[in-house]
Amino acid sequence: MNTMGTARLLPWTGPDGKPCFLLSDGTGCVSRIADRMEEEQLGSAAELIDEARQLLGERSWTPG
Repeated sequence: MNTMGTARLLPWTGPDGKPCFLLSDGTGCVSRIADRMEEEQLGSAAELIDEARQLLGERSWTPG
């Protein structure tokens, strides 16, 4: 039986640029930090998508 929970890919890399994983039940401090960081990343992505839609909708960009 695995008492540590499942492996979670964290939204940051280690000092060597490799992916970071967390083995936990999802209730600890690092899990909460990762949750907040992922929420911020998703919010930023949504803002970028909205901005891109607006630019494309207005066709205020130039080719090339």
